[in-house]
Amino acid sequence: MPLKTTENMVSPLEDYVSLWLRFHGPVSVDQLRSDLDALGADNISSSLAKLAALGKIVRGQLIEGLNEACVCDLRNYEMTLRRLRTHRSESFEPVPIELIALHTAQLQGLTDGMHGYEGLSHALEHISCYPAPAELWESDILPARIKPYDPTWIDRMTFNDELCWIRTSSKVISMLHPVEIDLYLSEESPQSTVIPPGEGRYSFDALRRMTGLRSQTLHEKLWVETWAGAVTNDTLSPLRATILPGYRPPKMQLSENSRRRRRGQGRHEHSSAITGRWHHTPDKIDSTPMEEEELGKERVKLLLGHWHRLFRSLRLMELSGEVLSGPFYDNVRGLQFTTRENVTLLQNRDATPFWLNACDLSSICGLKCSNLKLPARRRTTHLAYIDHRLAIVSRRSGRHLDIHIPPDDPQMENCLALFNHLLRRPLKPLKRIIIESINNEPAIDSAYVKAFETLFHAHDEGTEFVLYRN
Repeated sequence: MPLKTTENMVSPLEDYVSLWLRFHGPVSVDQLRSDLDALGADNISSSLAKLAALGKIVRGQLIEGLNEACVCDLRNYEMTLRRLRTHRSESFEPVPIELIALHTAQLQGLTDGMHGYEGLSHALEHISCYPAPAELWESDILPARIKPYDPTWIDRMTFNDELCWIRTSSKVISMLHPVEIDLYLSEESPQSTVIPPGEGRYSFDALRRMTGLRSQTLHEKLWVETWAGAVTNDTLSPLRATILPGYRPPKMQLSENSRRRRRGQGRHEHSSAITGRWHHTPDKIDSTPMEEEELGKERVKLLLGHWHRLFRSLRLMELSGEVLSGPFYDNVRGLQFTTRENVTLLQNRDATPFWLNACDLSSICGLKCSNLKLPARRRTTHLAYIDHRLAIVSRRSGRHLDIHIPPDDPQMENCLALFNHLLRRPLKPLKRIIIESINNEPAIDSAYVKAFETLFHAHDEGTEFVLYRN
């Protein structure tokens, strides 16, 4: 038998408080102190802290509609939670799993028809903190929500501290509001060897003068530290420059006379690579255990809007009514959670047509469900939907198409807007789209050719059907 240590033993006072809680459900801390007033408020507080550390009780906002700290015996809490799940599951009829693509798109702004700077700000609220390949943000994720999308809007947001971007893994970044840094970071950011300590922001040229490094060396160091998560920039221009075809690091070692002669001509043809100001990735702020618990709840809300470390917070939020559990979709194994606000959305079946990249955070590609026939999550794969119906699957940037609606469908033009996007998107637009097959048949023999010819400058080029911009 394991030996009992002083750390896991309880005092008679703590044992009494624990015994009292076993005969009660969730109760506010103030009510507990009132009922056990004879024990003293300080003794009760220390007893609750010890019992919580030993895992014998749970603490938090446990009572729906009561904005106070509560406590409950762990076994009573788990029993209450099971009863609550049973009651709530009986009052909701699961919907077909085929609707999940539409509901996810609606939750994350793909069907809202947002426009302009304000629309972009609203769209980013739905997708904050999501890690995605750097180039995908402005080639597909944001243009799918904002039509048309202008890259200067996001530069304005980052420069004005309304938004920041940080690296999450190699060539993958997340966009988030600066106040959300604590929700995202789980550890301290690595330290930069290029940018001085502190909260200063420095242009590329200023860093070059301060460090004495050659432009190419400084550029390489900055991006090594960017992808390591140590530094970031207050615009996306340097990031765009690194992912554009044919990009080369800037060479700016100019003499004073050269600078005078070239004044007004632009300092370098790749000036976009060095715009903006470089600074440290914000550090995680130290927080108390209670603050960490609140951060856990906020991460749950972010996860449900957009198991291990979040499960405790999720259970507390379920008991307090902040989230609901139940069989919301049929043919899905395991517990399902959502927010109370999202329950009404589950009854929706209609929306404007929308398209998205298979790697978009709203994409359900990769979801393991026998009822859903979906492609793999690849950057060159796109999907177009009419309401909850999958209308078009485009693989390899349009080279192979699966079209699930008839050629004369009244929504065909809206679905084909996907291909107009591929030809005109603000980042890495395609010069042309080569279509080899439609529904596993040669594209040139397909009945869908006329629909494409109506909307695009299209050519039959032997074995291929090619789309150009009109």
